[in-house]
Amino acid sequence: MKSTIEYLIEVKKKLGITSDYGLAKALETSQQAVSRYMTGQRVIDDYIAGKSAQILGISELEVIAAANAEREKDVDRKAFWSNLYLTLTQTAAAAINVETGAARKQKAPAGIPAEALKQWRKGGDSNPR
Repeated sequence: MKSTIEYLIEVKKKLGITSDYGLAKALETSQQAVSRYMTGQRVIDDYIAGKSAQILGISELEVIAAANAEREKDVDRKAFWSNLYLTLTQTAAAAINVETGAARKQKAPAGIPAEALKQWRKGGDSNPR
């Protein structure tokens, strides 16, 4: 499971930010809070988790689950959040594989005349010549 610090580092990279001050501005929080997050003194709250996920273009619940699993002291509750995180990340990975697999299936055959390929791409001819 990714740590919340890893998510914050990804946010910094994505936004081209090098300082905790810049990250604090992007996440609408204080520099002191970000410094505590980055040193592991505190775990991000759900709002910061959600903002981070939006910036990264991933599910807010993924980062919220990671933060709650990291923060939780009760073994059963920690297991709940960890399992939710794994479910979410495995589902996202499966969706990416399905998308790339579908894209590969739509690849045009080589050595086919341009007119036939246009028709094939429109879905009109399943056997381009």
